[in-house]
Amino acid sequence: MNHLESLDLSQNILTFADISYNQLEGPLPNIKAFAPFEAFINNKGLCGSNVTHLRPCNASRKKASRFPVLIIILLLVSAILFLSTFIIGIYFLVHKLRKKTTKSTLEAADVKDLFAIWGHDGELLYEHIIQGTDNFSSKQCIGTGGYGTVYKAELPNGRVVSVKKLHYSSDQDGGDMADLKAFKSEIHALT
Repeated sequence: MNHLESLDLSQNILTFADISYNQLEGPLPNIKAFAPFEAFINNKGLCGSNVTHLRPCNASRKKASRFPVLIIILLLVSAILFLSTFIIGIYFLVHKLRKKTTKSTLEAADVKDLFAIWGHDGELLYEHIIQGTDNFSSKQCIGTGGYGTVYKAELPNGRVVSVKKLHYSSDQDGGDMADLKAFKSEIHALT
């Protein structure tokens, strides 16, 4: 027989078995038949606890070797998730700061542009308003209210503005104060 593929030795009491040069692997049974080392030499990966020249079979060793690999994989996945979350958080923070900076810059530019007229000399500005309203002529009048008349004025730089000329109240019972409060309320409502 050159090649034996299957052998059933069940229900026998073996005292000696020679399985050398067969490229077998796995654990040897704990019986006296496999006690001599010469009976199993030249096989791939035999192991057993009853034979002195074989490495011991340890089923928990394979599990133990998987455990560090599992820990390393879990640590790597956790680190990647943490770094991803951190990078995404920084991206949104920078984006929000840029948006806020851009918005505040635009608001500052609008305010600066809105009040740029107030940086001029008061007398010169007054003269420009008088000229722009044609000395507060009725043809430049936009509307009249309880506290004053609103005029359209075109300034020398080409900008068109509205100017409210307050009516003077001759009421001695705090009329000036009431006019001032009403005017401030109106300005607050418009801005």
